[in-house]
This record gives sequence, C-alpha cells and structure tokens, in this order.
Amino acid sequence: MSREPRVVAEDVQWEIERYLNKQSHLPRGEAVEVLAERAGISTRTVYRILEGTRSWLELDQADRILIAADAHIHDVRLILPGQSQ
Repeated sequence: MSREPRVVAEDVQWEIERYLNKQSHLPRGEAVEVLAERAGISTRTVYRILEGTRSWLELDQADRILIAADAHIHDVRLILPGQSQ
C-alpha cells in the first residue's frame, strides 16, 4: 500500500504569504479569511501554517490551499513516501 506524498509546509507558507501580499487592498485578517474560505479550511489552519511550526502538510490540504492562493502543486516540494525531510 503506497501513501500519498506530503508537501513541504515552508513552501506552502511562502505561497500563502505571496498571495496575502497581492491582496494589499484588504486587511491581512480579511485576506486570510478569503483564502481559507476559497480553500475550504478554517482561518486557524491558515494561521497555523503561517506560524511555521509544521514541517509538512497532507497533499489534499496543501493542494486546496495552493489553488486558493493562485498557485499549483508543482510550485512546491513534495516528500515522497519513505523519504525523510
């Protein structure tokens, strides 16, 4: 049974920051809310990723966040099953 790859959280964090910087017409909190809503996740989850305490994210969650942030899974590094980071 093979597991899905995981995504390097730091790369997703960078893409979120890039997206938030593009939303300069909105206060940061509102931009986070828009991103979270578009990704179908909680604002708290977005803030946790931005805190930088996680080393990886599940593929599905990272993909939803990246799409919401106008990025693509090909823009980030993957951790393959059995590969350590």
